Amino acid sequence: MLSSLGSTTAASFIQTSIHGNIGYIGLAVVFYALGNNGLSIASFLAPFIIISQFILSVVSFNIYFGRKRKKIKSLIEMLRNIFLNPIVISALVGLIFSFFGWKLPDFLYKFLEIVSGMALPMALLIIGASLSLSLMSKNLFWLLSSSTLKLLILPGLGVLLLHNAGIHPFSIEVAAILLGAPTATVSVIMSSEMKGNVQFASTAITLSTFLSLFPLCLWSYLIQFLGPY
Repeated sequence: MLSSLGSTTAASFIQTSIHGNIGYIGLAVVFYALGNNGLSIASFLAPFIIISQFILSVVSFNIYFGRKRKKIKSLIEMLRNIFLNPIVISALVGLIFSFFGWKLPDFLYKFLEIVSGMALPMALLIIGASLSLSLMSKNLFWLLSSSTLKLLILPGLGVLLLHNAGIHPFSIEVAAILLGAPTATVSVIMSSEMKGNVQFASTAITLSTFLSLFPLCLWSYLIQFLGPY
């Protein structure tokens, strides 16, 4: 069924359905909804979720575009895109620093803080520049399907698996918020770098972010019935 979209749009569809905006929205919602206790759990879970989502996104692009290359070359390209990507590198470095209790020098911390402050405005400018209202009306079904998968199906599966594993409801709620975060703004840049459909990605980000308020509140409400905190 996805073949009707074309390889570029199909790859971006899969990416936008799994790659969530954990850094700017997921962690913020956890903090304001669940406080510091929730944020401490989210800070531990976030790198693993980010790396997993990113790897799945790269694999989805490789599946659709790797057919045009030799298998060995395609595998090497996929591994290079995964392990040399700044997102994966920064997440792994963050895990290492957290594990050993290391801290960045003050000058480097301040520099990264300034750079991180520029990231969201720049991402919003890129999204706005590539947003296509005509594409939204043309691919509304697929855009809504992407948002449904990202906001409802993915966190729903996470809640079900964690509940069956006996995880505490408070931790399940943290995971549900992170998994149910709307599509990441970096999806536009990633689609551009990996020859996906940039306009589809930017439109999916806008739509999923607009629709995310109700599902995030819904998961917090439903998880209360899983058991006492």
